[in-house]
Amino acid sequence: MQKFIHVSHYDPGNPASIWDFFSSTQNKPRYVGGFAKYGAGTYRTQLYMMPSPLTAARDNSGSSTTNDYLGAAPLDWYNAGAPGDGQWHSLEWYVKLNSSGGVADGRARFWFDGALVHDQANIAWVPAGDDPGAWLWNHAWIGGNNSNTYVPAKEQWYAVDDLVVSTHYSGPPPPPTTLSAEGISTSSIRLTWQSGSNGANYLVDGYRIYYGTDPGHLDSSITVLASQREAVVSSLATGTRYYFAVTAFKQEANDANENESRRSASANAVTVDLVPPDITMLPVASPTRLATQTLSGTVADAGGIASVLVKVGAAAPVAATVTGNSWSCTIRSLTEGGNSIVVTAKDLSGNEKSASGTVVLDTVPPVVTVSAFTTPTILTSLPISGIASDTNGSGVASVMVQVGNGQQTAAELNGQSWSYLLSNLQPGVANQVIVTARDVAGNETRQAAAAMASIGVLKVGDLSGDASVGVEDAQLAMQMAVGKTKPDATQLLRGDLAPLVGGVPQPDGVIDTGDVLLILGIVTGITRF
Repeated sequence: MQKFIHVSHYDPGNPASIWDFFSSTQNKPRYVGGFAKYGAGTYRTQLYMMPSPLTAARDNSGSSTTNDYLGAAPLDWYNAGAPGDGQWHSLEWYVKLNSSGGVADGRARFWFDGALVHDQANIAWVPAGDDPGAWLWNHAWIGGNNSNTYVPAKEQWYAVDDLVVSTHYSGPPPPPTTLSAEGISTSSIRLTWQSGSNGANYLVDGYRIYYGTDPGHLDSSITVLASQREAVVSSLATGTRYYFAVTAFKQEANDANENESRRSASANAVTVDLVPPDITMLPVASPTRLATQTLSGTVADAGGIASVLVKVGAAAPVAATVTGNSWSCTIRSLTEGGNSIVVTAKDLSGNEKSASGTVVLDTVPPVVTVSAFTTPTILTSLPISGIASDTNGSGVASVMVQVGNGQQTAAELNGQSWSYLLSNLQPGVANQVIVTARDVAGNETRQAAAAMASIGVLKVGDLSGDASVGVEDAQLAMQMAVGKTKPDATQLLRGDLAPLVGGVPQPDGVIDTGDVLLILGIVTGITRF
């Protein structure tokens, strides 16, 4: 418990010490103001109020304590706002005797930094049968013992300055209330407030307005008259948010220091802003096969952002999440095809600016066809071709051809037409060809195997069907050329080689002497194709 003040009646003719007020001495009634802390709680405004000596109980049983507290638990001596936080604080006590003995119209009050913490009425300082006029307050001193310190014990010293004994309230005014702010031009903000109340008739010399762009550092200030409840702060930056707090102050004629109230609750506003916010939208994957996409970007405005709305096509706009200078929004309403995206940022002054883009949703695969080709073929290379289209989608990105179990190889794509040269075909080997078209979004279509005939490669000139070309095949070709033997369909395909144009056979539908000569050239190694 820390005692700060003693106010009492003191009888200078009494030989007892002025400290002696627990016994039968006449140094009462007495008011003792201080703080008491128990355990991990907060500070109680511990007030001893001893009645006059006629009261039978003249010790602590004749005292009173309060249930008013300074701050919320846990509150320590060194916490911000507590007496030992290293800052100057105003402590003011008020006592009033009762008008007649036993009449409970006495009073005790306590203000901490201008705020009324304790107010107790109906006190009978002087009991019935005694005259208050004989026990007037005539003695006060600052200080007192410190007992019942908490653990861990710490030094609880305090300094006293600007001591005032007065018949009226002389502490700091209460902080102003209902502070509001409004931007009225590109460089000024209007403030309004009301006088605070602390149960005392206090005087005010003026109001001080603190302001800045950082709510934690209101380092600029102006002073206005005590009669004002409104002020305009000018010479501010355009489109910038400012934070404000207001105090009231009073300096008594005999005070060495100015009494300034605590700061009011803060208010903020933005100077009138004619400049729209900056808004960007980061690139979005497009085209895409996903109907749900998360859009994001940056947004900035000196005065603050009121909203960021994202509109997709004709759908109603939805609010984006804004964190610092970033925004994001997940959209789930993409429709097949192109989707226009408009992102609109609005600042606190109502200025707007938009960023736009397009997202293509493509979930439909392209269409691919394969033109008819001759099979089986006598050639070791065979060109194939077809059409690949993605009319309402993102466009064909590639056409891939796979022969048998081989790797996919890119076909040549020219507009909607594709072509590919099958090479290194082996005689007598059947190969399955699969053509796959892929659009820009990643959708794929494979030409069904049922629509493709296998390519069987036959041995050129092998009329006997023994998988080799020899003199017997040339003799058989001569018999067919003179009409002695009629070739079947497979023999016609293998033996109808002439004429040879540019090294490539150009079959003419019959086996004649030209074909005989080419087969002899194959046997002797002269002819190769």
